[in-house]
Amino acid sequence: MSVDLVISLVPDFLLKWVVAMKQNRTMLTLAALFLALNGFAASGASGASGAEGDSATYSPASAASSGNYANYIEDDLVPRSPPAAPGFAGFLEDKPSSPSWTQPPGDKHGKPDSSKSHACNGCYGYGCDGCYTRTWVGVDYMMLWSKGRFLPPLVTTGTPGQDGVWGQPSTVALYGNEDIGEDFRSAGRLSLGLWLDRSERVGIGGRFLISETDESPFSAESNGGGSPLLARPFFNSDLIVNAQDSLIVSSPGIRRGIVAAQAENDLMSLDAYLRVLLYQYEDRRLDLLAGYQFSRIDDSLSIGNRMVQIGGAFPAGTRFEFDDLFDVKNTFHGATVGLQGEYNYGSLTLSMLSKLGFGNLHREVRIDGRSRVIDSNNNVADFNGGMLALPTNIGTYKDDVFSFVPEVELKLMYEVSKGFEVAIGYSFLYWTEVALAGDQIDRSVQGMPTVNGSQLLGGTLAPGAPANPAFAGVQDAGFWAQGLTFGVTLKR
Repeated sequence: MSVDLVISLVPDFLLKWVVAMKQNRTMLTLAALFLALNGFAASGASGASGAEGDSATYSPASAASSGNYANYIEDDLVPRSPPAAPGFAGFLEDKPSSPSWTQPPGDKHGKPDSSKSHACNGCYGYGCDGCYTRTWVGVDYMMLWSKGRFLPPLVTTGTPGQDGVWGQPSTVALYGNEDIGEDFRSAGRLSLGLWLDRSERVGIGGRFLISETDESPFSAESNGGGSPLLARPFFNSDLIVNAQDSLIVSSPGIRRGIVAAQAENDLMSLDAYLRVLLYQYEDRRLDLLAGYQFSRIDDSLSIGNRMVQIGGAFPAGTRFEFDDLFDVKNTFHGATVGLQGEYNYGSLTLSMLSKLGFGNLHREVRIDGRSRVIDSNNNVADFNGGMLALPTNIGTYKDDVFSFVPEVELKLMYEVSKGFEVAIGYSFLYWTEVALAGDQIDRSVQGMPTVNGSQLLGGTLAPGAPANPAFAGVQDAGFWAQGLTFGVTLKR
């Protein structure tokens, strides 16, 4: 007979589990006392009616010969012998009894030799008598890298006459036409846990990960004469043009201006789980993890320009402003299940974690734009729409998709002193169906930002004209983050 682990599926499962454990232990203790008393009674009766010269005094040896009940009560992995003296304290204590049986390697009480390792030689639970830990708290610093986010050509330069139009011989991309966000960024992770039993078989834990904002800024400005040439390229789907085109920000003798852009990415993840021992042998163990996972990936792109006319078709001193914003939020809620294995070698512990999250990914895309013209008399005209964000695609769009979030972690830990560990490791996380800001730009023609130029500065579409830029649903892709971790863990 052994102590049962009772887990109820109702919300107050923890209370019922504790009550059930207490009830079973009480019943088992009473049973052991009853059997022990029977043993003493039998021993006393035998001594009273035995052969001449036999002592009628109680003998521990006679009690031992009648049976041993210590293991009916204790959960220790170390075998225990009967108490050395009358009484029943040994049946209920967690202390090791006298070593009359063969003990595992270690000292005379069955505990690992502390001179060999601070880590209890891989011993878990109160079978180690002194190695039992109730809680753990870990803090990790992460050197994080994430998947690059592609941006189409957004700012160009070139020679006057070719005006930064994409595909012209002199045109060079200043911002875009590449992946951004591939540089290292810092992140931090906090881990907490609590064992629910002394044997470290069932526990609860949680982790929280947050990264610093990845920023990819850009800015370029001409001098007072409009040099160098700066432009924002696009494919003009206006039926009259229907070709590569550009919005000239600055050009010598015509316009001076400045253009700036900012792309940002934030990452956050949280999980809470139940940890249950599946397998344990000597210096290794394997646990099942199951619980809840939350993730949030925010991605945004803003780009704007300011221009002042110094010559050409518009009156000198006329000012123009264009602003575009693409802001995306990905929020994941789901279940997570996985395995965590540990292998101990002296003061070193190798930990391996593999888990899979699955559930709902809520995606929200916000597209907004504005433009303004201020004439030389300071008369202001505001318009709904910038250059890449116009009435045909401006709005807030939401949807929900099923997503998977796998994770792998490898960590090597060294116990500096009892209950204090330092660690180095590697982590990899992946999300499916993630929406990113740059992917929401309409690139339906030749992979370039596609705009019907007739909409600029409050213009309207001609009947039958292509409605670009258009929003054709949330565009998504896989997204990953990986990094090296350096941390400390405190166990008490």
